[in-house]
Amino acid sequence: MIEATRSPMQPPKVQGVLIGDEMGLGKTAQALAVCKALQAERVLIVCPSTLRQNWKREIRKVLQREDVHVLLGTKPSPVREKIAIIGYDVLYAWSGLLSADVLILDEVHAVKSWTARRTKAAVEVADRVRARGGIVLGLSGTPVLNRPMELASILRTLGLLSLVGGVDRLSAVGTAPRRLVALNNELRKTGYVRRKKVDVLTELPEKRWVRLVVEGESDKIKTYKKAERDIVRFLAERAKELQASAGASVDDQMKASWEAALRAESAQYLVAITQLRKLSLEAKRKAMFAWIEEFKETQKKLVVFGWHRE
Repeated sequence: MIEATRSPMQPPKVQGVLIGDEMGLGKTAQALAVCKALQAERVLIVCPSTLRQNWKREIRKVLQREDVHVLLGTKPSPVREKIAIIGYDVLYAWSGLLSADVLILDEVHAVKSWTARRTKAAVEVADRVRARGGIVLGLSGTPVLNRPMELASILRTLGLLSLVGGVDRLSAVGTAPRRLVALNNELRKTGYVRRKKVDVLTELPEKRWVRLVVEGESDKIKTYKKAERDIVRFLAERAKELQASAGASVDDQMKASWEAALRAESAQYLVAITQLRKLSLEAKRKAMFAWIEEFKETQKKLVVFGWHRE
């Protein structure tokens, strides 16, 4: 069980924050910087299942901590590590056991539905974290997809809903520009941060490369790994065969001989490697399209380079 602790962390005045920066402005780094600044001992990250390994990598890089555990399945067990990562899809099964000094809800728009099981579980955990003096961070590049009411359950989860007048207030805002501006100003005064790339453009380098690590769908990853093992095994066996038939007496000459033979056969191996690429894409397709759909909400142009024509 993840127990919250009040030392050395002091309960912050604001216990819920929505970081709504546009994609590419470092929401993950900001959230982990909060953990570091507060010297939070216990941290819980809830995210889409495809991003669990990405969070694990970022935690090790930014916080330089190894006590990270990914919670899997729907049969909960005691959590001994002080940093835990869990997907929204299984949060309901673990919610009764979880708390932390800092709760991070990545892609927090995933809890925009009041009735969704994941939303109820997120509210349960978030309330427990705040009750024990912790802080809840929601991260989303697209916090409002269509209308202000979609913010209701998100703000409730973060403990900010009552500060902006509750559900009735959000419902009354509608799409009137003046009311939207007023709501935006109130949110920014309570616990909402949103920057656009154009606002910080002078601080950004001309081009940034960010590698997003995703797990991929488990059944397709198994197919990929099996195919990869088969190819590696075949190449190793073929190399041995060519080495045995090289006919050279000197080691260097023998190595050069069978390497040349392998290169001569490279076309047929390239077909196998291409097949691996296709299997890799199948495993990552769901995560890729989810990322693209989120980016489309920014109304910005996007160029997608694809390896596979189909």
